Amino acid sequence: MGNEIEKIAQQNEMSIEFVTWFFNEKKVGSGNVWLIMMAAMWEGWKGRSIEMDKLAAENVALALENVAMKQIVDSVTNLDNEPQYHAEGMGCGLEDRGITDRYDACRYGWDEAMERIYGEVIPCADELDFSATDAYLAGIKADGVEMAIDHIAQTICPNHETVLKEFAQQLREGAK
Repeated sequence: MGNEIEKIAQQNEMSIEFVTWFFNEKKVGSGNVWLIMMAAMWEGWKGRSIEMDKLAAENVALALENVAMKQIVDSVTNLDNEPQYHAEGMGCGLEDRGITDRYDACRYGWDEAMERIYGEVIPCADELDFSATDAYLAGIKADGVEMAIDHIAQTICPNHETVLKEFAQQLREGAK
């Protein structure tokens, strides 16, 4: 039956997945007009497939965007970010303003900015939820581990495969 499905799929420019589904789920109930029914259902299947591909691309773009936003939030909320002061005050933007005590001016400006950041921005950042991004990234990590499993299964003893499968599952569960 596999060859028949492949042949019908190829002749009618349909996916093997669709033809297999049709044969398993719908052919018996379609009677003598099964080919017409299959052609009609194929149009709906294609539309669904196109929409799913579009949604998948949107999800990838959204996840990438969320990763970038999360990196920004992480860098802002990193308490180890300390300014580096220079006696000349270079890079503070004060040279054009005639401020002579540049070190103090830079320190004052930095302290004011940090007070506002840590008083207003960071508390709001704690409320942000990136669970969808975290789950997506965990899936990517697990996919990478599964690729490693395939490689190891072909080259090294099979015990490593079990360990890596368990690790991939832990990565996926860690995102929940």
